[in-house]
Amino acid sequence: MLKGAIILKKMHWIMPAIILLIGVFILVLNNYKDVTAVPSDSWTREVELATTSIQSNIKTTLNSNGSYNIYYFTDNGLVEGKYNESLELIDQSSYDIPYTKWTEVYPGDKNIVYADNEAMYQTESNEKISDIQEFIPLKNGMIYQWNDKIYYLEGNSLDKRLLIESVSKETLIDVYQPTATNTYIMLSDKQRNATEYRLLKWDGKNVTEIDQQTIELEPSLTLEELSFTVDNNQLSLFINAGPLDKHTYLPEDNYYFTQQKIGSPISLNPVPFNDPFSRNDLQNVKDIELDVKDGKSELLFRAKGSTETKYRDAVEYNVYKAVLNGQGKVDVTRLSNTPWLSKNPSWVSDDVVVWLDVTGDTNKLFAAGSTDLENLPESSLSKDTGFRIVGKTMVMLASGLLTLLVTIGWYVVPLGFIGIMTFGSNNALDKGKEWVFYTPALLYVAVALYFNEQLFSEKVISRLPAYLDFPGSPFILICAFGVITYLIMATTDLKERWSIPKRITYFVAVHISFLMIFVGPFIL
Repeated sequence: MLKGAIILKKMHWIMPAIILLIGVFILVLNNYKDVTAVPSDSWTREVELATTSIQSNIKTTLNSNGSYNIYYFTDNGLVEGKYNESLELIDQSSYDIPYTKWTEVYPGDKNIVYADNEAMYQTESNEKISDIQEFIPLKNGMIYQWNDKIYYLEGNSLDKRLLIESVSKETLIDVYQPTATNTYIMLSDKQRNATEYRLLKWDGKNVTEIDQQTIELEPSLTLEELSFTVDNNQLSLFINAGPLDKHTYLPEDNYYFTQQKIGSPISLNPVPFNDPFSRNDLQNVKDIELDVKDGKSELLFRAKGSTETKYRDAVEYNVYKAVLNGQGKVDVTRLSNTPWLSKNPSWVSDDVVVWLDVTGDTNKLFAAGSTDLENLPESSLSKDTGFRIVGKTMVMLASGLLTLLVTIGWYVVPLGFIGIMTFGSNNALDKGKEWVFYTPALLYVAVALYFNEQLFSEKVISRLPAYLDFPGSPFILICAFGVITYLIMATTDLKERWSIPKRITYFVAVHISFLMIFVGPFIL
């Protein structure tokens, strides 16, 4: 009986504490959903394949039996990981290849050839094959430039073949190989805002020029990156242009795309990369890979976009794909959703992508795939994920303390009213008249409703989760928490035990506490 009586006397603290704990639990649950959210409805969460301290490019091959070979660098050299269709490691080999930021690799069946910024070498013998100025790995061999000539080196026999002569050292070389027997080579020479290109086709025997044109950009822009594909006599060009004057106000990246019949005049269309999870555009589109899938031009890239996996910034680099058409329309899909800087994405197959996440001293090699694939493993809840959920929750709760600051105008008025009533000569307060309680309480609620934007700004409302974001939510939440607080007071014996100033202070404090836990975490 004694314990029960003590509990009843503490109910005015227990009941608000339960509601606040429910709010914290909902926040944790919401953060769990954010941190573990899939990249998109059609794509799975990431699966960790390996770790490495080297931020190298990733090479992949798809074998006839459906398994994958994935190549990446570690401190010990090149690693070849062999994975089955379920992305389980079945074998691993290492090759003693020194890594620099210029290192490129051709992972052939019989020979693995690597190149630095000066020469290329056969891995097994470490014998130099040739000096180079450019090195481009392909399906069954590699194209390279030395002096003013472009050669093809066959991957198995290492026999070389001269393809093109009289090529300037300043000429940009881009290659697209849709099949092993059809290779397209684009040679580009840029002069300020104009870039002249020659498009050549090599069918395995002869090299034929099939197009020659000039790409004209705005006078203030110059070509930075160029990617192209050829499909059914249609040429697709994706261009990243930067300002000629680096000290200008113009953006660093300006994206253009065209898809038209080979030989037709070039007509570029600006490409907007909309963020599928915010109202903003994606920023800093990098590591671009252009290909043709099902007759449509498709970009694989990394960019800075919205993510809810972090507890500080709401943006990070993730992996995306974009389906393009010639009129500048873009359909963007997010393929990764991690809190780290993602880079060097590469297709393993049409339905599986790999990339590297820069996580500190040890970087993580991840893979993700289409939800249509039934044999991919599910991403497990790691310690790191748990720490991020807890960390995000703690930071959001800490930011909720700002509620006390932004709503100071709400409670100054009623508390000031009580102060005047307390220190002035007022018989109503001395006699415990109830209107002295209701007047400042209703005044507090009225001020809160009138100045609700001090807490419920557009920024805060845009961040509220779905269960708090509905028409009229600021008014409903303020009134609902006010009613709940009043009911708590009405069902306890505070009226008999506490003075009016103490009851008003309790009403305001509990009401602000509710808002601080349910709404405050979304202030920052």
